[in-house]
Amino acid sequence: MRTKTTAIVTKINLNRFGLYFCVLIPLVLLGFWKTYFSKFFGDTNGLTAYMHFHAIVMSCWVALLIVQPILIRRKKLNIHRLLGKVSYVLMPLVLVSMLLLLHSRGNLRPVEQRGFFVTLAAVIGIFVVGFYYLIAIINRKNTPVHARAMICTGLDLLDPTLMRLLAPLYDPWGYYLALAIILGSVLFLMFLERKQKKGRWVFPSLFAILFLEYFLGIFQAETNSINTHALDSLMAWFYSLPLT
Repeated sequence: MRTKTTAIVTKINLNRFGLYFCVLIPLVLLGFWKTYFSKFFGDTNGLTAYMHFHAIVMSCWVALLIVQPILIRRKKLNIHRLLGKVSYVLMPLVLVSMLLLLHSRGNLRPVEQRGFFVTLAAVIGIFVVGFYYLIAIINRKNTPVHARAMICTGLDLLDPTLMRLLAPLYDPWGYYLALAIILGSVLFLMFLERKQKKGRWVFPSLFAILFLEYFLGIFQAETNSINTHALDSLMAWFYSLPLT
């Protein structure tokens, strides 16, 4: 039984995650339908070049996450390594697109709505994608860590997608449902990983970051007791930069 469980865990994380990430495609279409995709069939005045840039590079990143595990599974290692080098250009573009989108959206809000906690999810999202990509590249010859860190860059997409899909439908419970699905997905991976000896720390670290984000967000919303003056000043400085 132990051998069978270990084989399943390895297969799920390293060989089949490209197929699992295909689920992101319909979820993203549904989650961003109202705010982005549907506008191509009507008034497109609300769409900006920053939105298009972000959509293009993120689509390329999701495609990479889908293709790379499939290439490993089919023993196409040369193509896998070549696309890995492409990510050296693509990931900086992803991060730049996220920063520009955050900046452009923030400058559309009133000054009093540009506080740190208003943009907490976006800031954490940028950090998570960049942080786990860095871990993946540093450990590119350490397959268990490399693969799981790359998976984390894709799991980060669950937050903006599910929050847009569920939160408006069942306010306020849709937010908590999305939160539960996101954290539950990472917990499920942690459960599958419970007997792994290598790379097992990656998913728990992501869970800790996301849990802290959600806890702080809910705590601040309920109590408004966290002093964010320094962080708000940092965000004000960011929005003052001539980026968008």
